[in-house]
Amino acid sequence: MKFLEKDIENMIYNNPEKIGSRGLVINSIFRPDNIQLLQQVNLGNYGIADLINVEYKQIPYDPTIEYPARRKIVITVIECKLNDIDANAYMQAQRYVTGIKSILEDHDLSYSQIEIKTILIGSSINTNGDFVFMYNNDPHCSIYTFKYDFDGLFFKKSTQEWRLSKKDTSCNSLVSDFRDFIQESYHLSGYFKQMSKASEPQSDLPNTIKLLF
Repeated sequence: MKFLEKDIENMIYNNPEKIGSRGLVINSIFRPDNIQLLQQVNLGNYGIADLINVEYKQIPYDPTIEYPARRKIVITVIECKLNDIDANAYMQAQRYVTGIKSILEDHDLSYSQIEIKTILIGSSINTNGDFVFMYNNDPHCSIYTFKYDFDGLFFKKSTQEWRLSKKDTSCNSLVSDFRDFIQESYHLSGYFKQMSKASEPQSDLPNTIKLLF
């Protein structure tokens, strides 16, 4: 029997309480009363998402906030692929995220206390293009690869930060200029840090910063 993309989706949907032990972490704590996992979610013109997980989190009371939010909602778009995870899968998930935001706006729901994340699942990660660099810089996206064998379905979260192989840039004037700028900025930050430690506030600090720019 051929293993299909739909099978991955169904296994996650039908066994949400077990997938954590198989390596796929969707919720911080599994509490059925705080979680709703939806399958084949119609987002109108934005398409149909494989899975969307909605988790309600209680926020500890903070007396320093005048009107503290007592609950936070975390919405996770889960996109399943049988083969490679690539830029197309990433952009597809982002389309669903935009669709969710559009729905929230249409219903006058503020998402200041709503966090939207994405999880991409596939058998491997396509590292031939620029997709991995998009992933590097998206803190709201997680990638899991899966393995299916006689013992069932298992997941592994990617923790890798992709970098290009280093080349000799000592003769590249643009790289040298950029490196010098970073080093100078680093020293200036240390200078300002020392100034901030002074017992009296530095009245000329704003003017000093303006002069630097």
